Amino acid sequence: MNDAERFRQLLFEKAGEPTTSVRLPDAVLRRSRLRQLRTIAGGFLASVAVVGLVAVQIGRRDTTTPADRPTGVERTVWIAGARISAPASWYLIDRWGSPTEASDPPGEQPLVQLTSWDPGLDRSICGAAIPDDGVALYVGLERHGDSSDPAPVWPTVVGDDTPISDGPCGAGRYVRFRPWDRTLFAWIGTGTNADPVAKHELFDRFNDMRVDPWPDEDATSFTEPTYVVAGEAGQDPVTRGWKLEVRPSGLNIELILDAFNGGSISDFTDLDQSTSSPQVCCAYGPRDTSDPVFGAVAEGVRGVRWIPLGDESPTDATILSLPPTMPFDLDIFFAPNPANVNGRAELIAPIPAAP
Repeated sequence: MNDAERFRQLLFEKAGEPTTSVRLPDAVLRRSRLRQLRTIAGGFLASVAVVGLVAVQIGRRDTTTPADRPTGVERTVWIAGARISAPASWYLIDRWGSPTEASDPPGEQPLVQLTSWDPGLDRSICGAAIPDDGVALYVGLERHGDSSDPAPVWPTVVGDDTPISDGPCGAGRYVRFRPWDRTLFAWIGTGTNADPVAKHELFDRFNDMRVDPWPDEDATSFTEPTYVVAGEAGQDPVTRGWKLEVRPSGLNIELILDAFNGGSISDFTDLDQSTSSPQVCCAYGPRDTSDPVFGAVAEGVRGVRWIPLGDESPTDATILSLPPTMPFDLDIFFAPNPANVNGRAELIAPIPAAP
């Protein structure tokens, strides 16, 4: 038998012998078991995370229709000669040129109202009951003021130390001020349980207000009051920027874009969440290219996209609910149109029609 044959015989004999068990040290075994447990736990948590992520995504898809859209965005606009801003959750009403109400102070031309609740358009907030948690600002132009009026020259600051007195609009803080040779009147009212944060927010909005002379300060053509729901102020009352306003119409609502080359659309019909295209109004031609397109859709649609003609990119519109005192099954929207071109509005992921 040569060496190779003896080596094969040795391997054969070893293979037939019982296997000897080798016990690992206890410390090594503990580390091994801990590593196994971490691997199992990590896999379980990863599975939970994946399931949770899928659930979140499904939940997002199922709740893309907002149940309570805001009735306005944060906005700064010109109303006649007053440059004023309003929080998204508050109601800004343009009363310039509107007929005076019985509760308006005698000799005043109403200018603007800002409230934390929806007071409606059918009456002045001057003299109206304020909700316990409400805050309100009323500003008007005194028709017969002149340069000899002792009212303080603008700007005027209102704060906690401004005395509360009773007057034509009820209890509140009264201020008269003269930004030029005409005098304006302001009343700031707060409910008995008004949040101090809301109260100081109102003070800040009044104190930040800017008032300039405007060309039609003695306007005699009357218009109905409107909610101002969006807008961007220009440099002065002449350039003025744009503001989007809404008021009731014969059938439901009228939307008005007050801008250099604005427009309006009203009496919306045949709006459906699943089949109808949004009704859009746009003014085109030489104008400030910051002016938006705007329109109305059925209440509760998931979204609206403005698609300009040509190579311009589509933009998603901002959708707003109507104020509570306008009980119509509509939402309104606006979208930037920086290219100043025509286009179309489309619903995003229309809601399937009920069977």
